[in-house]
Amino acid sequence: MGDYSFVSLAAVKAMLGDAQTTNDAILRRALEAAAVAAEQVAHQRFQPHLAVRYFTPHDIDELRLYPGLISITTLKADMDGDQIWETTWATTD
Repeated sequence: MGDYSFVSLAAVKAMLGDAQTTNDAILRRALEAAAVAAEQVAHQRFQPHLAVRYFTPHDIDELRLYPGLISITTLKADMDGDQIWETTWATTD
């Protein structure tokens, strides 16, 4: 899972008034599990990650991207439907 949660371990420990390190590993696993569960319930990833995505337009002049998209480095189009992405769009297009 890694070190990923919606709240820091320090913040949870401060809220609990726990200055000990005895339960840190257990608390960290619980925080990470809660973050994963939230993503599963929402059917969405909240942790930033790199991925290649393919989108099919709903209309000839409209492409809807999922709401969690932060940035695009390359945008290519398959103009003839042969699954070869031959047209690269620039940021000025």
